Amino acid sequence: MNELIGFGSPWVTALWAVSLAAALAWLGRELLLGRLVTIPSFVVGLSFLAPLLVQYPFTFSPINILATGTRGFSRYPVHVDAAFLISLVGMVSFVVGFLIPIRVRDTFAPAAFVSAGVRIWAQKVFLYISLAVTIAAFAAMFLLGMLGAGGARAGAMMLPALRPLYNIVHTILPLLIALTLAVGWQRRRRFILLMAAVEISLAVLTGTRAAVLGGILLFAVAVLCRRSLSTGLSGSMAVRVIVMAAVLLVAAIYMGDVRRGQYNPLLSIAGIGVHLFYGNTFSDLRDFAWVHAYWNGTYLWGKTELAGLLAFAPSAMIPFRQDWGWGVVSTTWTGLNSKVHPGLRPGSFGELYFNFGIPGVVVGGLLFGYIARRLHAVTQRAARLPDVHTATLEIIAAFATLGLVKSFLITAGFFEVYVVVLTLLALQIMAAVARGSAQLLDTGRYASVGPIPSTHDP
Repeated sequence: MNELIGFGSPWVTALWAVSLAAALAWLGRELLLGRLVTIPSFVVGLSFLAPLLVQYPFTFSPINILATGTRGFSRYPVHVDAAFLISLVGMVSFVVGFLIPIRVRDTFAPAAFVSAGVRIWAQKVFLYISLAVTIAAFAAMFLLGMLGAGGARAGAMMLPALRPLYNIVHTILPLLIALTLAVGWQRRRRFILLMAAVEISLAVLTGTRAAVLGGILLFAVAVLCRRSLSTGLSGSMAVRVIVMAAVLLVAAIYMGDVRRGQYNPLLSIAGIGVHLFYGNTFSDLRDFAWVHAYWNGTYLWGKTELAGLLAFAPSAMIPFRQDWGWGVVSTTWTGLNSKVHPGLRPGSFGELYFNFGIPGVVVGGLLFGYIARRLHAVTQRAARLPDVHTATLEIIAAFATLGLVKSFLITAGFFEVYVVVLTLLALQIMAAVARGSAQLLDTGRYASVGPIPSTHDP
């Protein structure tokens, strides 16, 4: 049994057991109440339960050598307890921030901005334009030699000068896929659904699971969240949700195998336990402990956060980014090659800890919890809208906003914030210009016929 799982000190293990039981009990309660898919359950399930609480005993197993190598495993297990306790402080802070006893409004400015852009993007003409631009981008990546066996991601890692093109494409694709699915499925537009299939096929070429499955998951979560907050999820629907989650998980594991050159899906299914508990699918706690094992105890005081905020400029222009980006720092400390490895994931609170210690974790957790509560209120209002499609778009926007907020906690992908915000801003500007042009045309038509004679003229 020690080869499969292990535990740290007795009192940390006791804290882990209580935390795991509390999370499962709360999620079970939400399931019984028909509220399985909401903003808080999404955060608890995917940010806390799966990558931290469930993974705790498995991080001690020597099977992790398959992912970390002998050198990494020889150092990190004694740091798992510290990584777990720090993460637990962040989780508790999140809960406190979410439950702060103050009344919150059901509107939130960042979500309103994202929603305005999303509603415009979901119009057919903009979906057509987006697909055309995406196809052109993949054609460019093909001509530039970025679409190899490992997908565009591997090519982008080897060609830093071309990496922004890949970053833009794989950032935009999940949101584009979600919106195309929403319009095609809910408006019964077969051609739009065909467009979604093309977009998903292109996403496969990126070599990243998030690009392929992220959009499908975002659409499904939005639909299920609306149902959870309106009529509630029935028992049969909850079972279908669990089955769908399992299918997406298997697909994610298979895509990871394909990226490594293994194309047999049966082998992927057979090895699902190894991938799930000892691989890189939910490796946040292990990665946190791994980085912590090589940390010299000196706080970074915001260097990686600043490097992330500077992601609007290529790293070649700003040497600071080359030295202090989280992907570079985490790989350099652990002896990995930052040119081929995108970086280690220390969970939602690891980067905050290495920069600001426990105070940073507490403040970050409180703010994350409060913002999640504001977004939860936005989805509750959206679920009451009479039009299902409009409600779905509003909820997609809320979850997209949640993803942008998480980028402030894990800054390695902060470039995505700029891409999404600028895209939504450009869409709103284009829509405003189109409306202004239409008004001018209408005004010109009325002016060309001269003044309308008054009925009171003699």
